[in-house]
Amino acid sequence: MQSMKTVIVVDGIAALAANSVLLFPDHAVVDATHFDEQGAPLDGTRYLCFSDASQIVEVEVLPVPWVAGAYRVVEGALLLDAELPAWQAYLAQLASAKQQLNVRINDWRAEANGTTFPYLGKHIQCDLTSTIDLMGTANQVALLGTFPPDFPGAWKAYDNTYIPLPTVEDFKALYEAFTQRGSLNFQHAQELKAAVAAASTLDELDAIAW
Repeated sequence: MQSMKTVIVVDGIAALAANSVLLFPDHAVVDATHFDEQGAPLDGTRYLCFSDASQIVEVEVLPVPWVAGAYRVVEGALLLDAELPAWQAYLAQLASAKQQLNVRINDWRAEANGTTFPYLGKHIQCDLTSTIDLMGTANQVALLGTFPPDFPGAWKAYDNTYIPLPTVEDFKALYEAFTQRGSLNFQHAQELKAAVAAASTLDELDAIAW
């Protein structure tokens, strides 16, 4: 299925409308000098046009063989009406694949935010319980400038060792690493979603690197 750039020129005015129907019962393919919508000459451009040249369609790639009939502009492509069901089915499949991939991206981000983050060569847990502990300590530090009562002066890493946090500034550095990891996960998820949105084929979706 070939996607084609299509420009419809009618009386010197460009008009490209989605789902507009183009009828070519009498047509010719020509290589010649024509004029664009601003009146500038276009040399060596291939056109499909009515015999009276009242409508000219510029196509980047002409399908072979060219079939006379009713054509429709769909997603920037010029298609015979007979091709529409297959094209629409493909677009529906592409939309479904994009939706599923966006769900996967959301799941990835949720998992990444709820596992660990790196700090001083260690991995620190940030599951729900650990996140509540981190945020509770951070709230105390932000409001009062001190650790909560009975704070042990250290934070336990994933490997069951302890990272000393003798001062509030040490804890702030740990908390900054926690929030930075969340920001990086969000940024990567947005980059992936932008790539999904920009994909125009299933192959392009499959080629997205995580």
